[in-house]
Amino acid sequence: MSDPTRNHRRLGLALGLAVVLFLLHRAQLYFDRFGHLQGPAALEAVAGEAMAAVAFSGDGRTVVGIDRAGIMTRWPLPVGSPETRSLVGRGLYRKDINSITLDQRGDLCVASTGDAAYALRLNRPGNASHLNMDWGAVSRNGRFVFGTAGRGRLLFVRDARTSQPLAFQSAPQRRRFLTMDLSPDGRWMVFTTEPSGSAPWVMDLDTQAVRRLGRDAGRGMRTEVRFSPDGRYVAAAAAGEGLLTVWEADSWRQVAAFNVDERGARGFSFSPDGSLIAFPVKREREFQVGSLIVERRREPVDVLQVVEVSTGRARFDWSRPGEVRGHELEVVASAWSSDGSSVATLGEDGRVALWDVERARLVRFLPGR
Repeated sequence: MSDPTRNHRRLGLALGLAVVLFLLHRAQLYFDRFGHLQGPAALEAVAGEAMAAVAFSGDGRTVVGIDRAGIMTRWPLPVGSPETRSLVGRGLYRKDINSITLDQRGDLCVASTGDAAYALRLNRPGNASHLNMDWGAVSRNGRFVFGTAGRGRLLFVRDARTSQPLAFQSAPQRRRFLTMDLSPDGRWMVFTTEPSGSAPWVMDLDTQAVRRLGRDAGRGMRTEVRFSPDGRYVAAAAAGEGLLTVWEADSWRQVAAFNVDERGARGFSFSPDGSLIAFPVKREREFQVGSLIVERRREPVDVLQVVEVSTGRARFDWSRPGEVRGHELEVVASAWSSDGSSVATLGEDGRVALWDVERARLVRFLPGR
């Protein structure tokens, strides 16, 4: 055999071995990223199926999560195997669900589709009830169901127990409602309107008086708004602005502003007494990947930050990159336990993390479904 032929074969073998090593390395990276997920959660992480809502049960012994496919998971605390069941078939249709909210007890669920909203009691048998709304949500105390109709131009508030209408309003300046939240006593509604990025409004549902809060964010940036559970504060965060702003209810004066991720703190939430606010922030973690080809990398993760509203003092210290553990994909929701000692965060990767507020640390990720 001539030397040129032998050299060509050697070169081909070397190139083939390099390709095999590269593919093995990519497979190792894939399993390092998604290997902790099982079943539907793994499919959601790859296909982009987003988780939608998370809540603690009233007694604090269970965490409840629901994704946009209508799959509900319950995690018994402190440890226990997750229970998973589908809500589809109780008046809901998987392909149409685009948003889900839960009350703070994890009992009342309101699911919205492209053109309708449904209420469902998770702890009782029976089908979902139609709310005659385009989009709907449940207040965290479970007293009210609110939403929009008329293609987002009309606002409805109903009693969650009796379904009796309590308020009916049109959007200011004949605009469409985008995001909203209701005060615990049902008096105030904070909301944003088109175009995206407009400053929040607050409406007195008794007098119909409205006023604007803050200033407009960049056009096309979605703004999330929340009332604190005690009704003392209202907060807003606009995607892309990098600022979470807090106002005092009734006086509507700004009392705090915190730097957040530039995508906006979609998963921010107040503690039960309103004194603390939790939101996700981006930090870098160091890690080693690969078994054949060892490589050290740094990548961003979503971790929890908790700050005192009155002082701005942060509870978590994320100054040491090597010790950072968190969600690999974006945090989309968070919920507090009734005693304010723990926060559950829900990531787009389908994982639920438990955080100890007093000890300022991540306790664990709940077992995969």
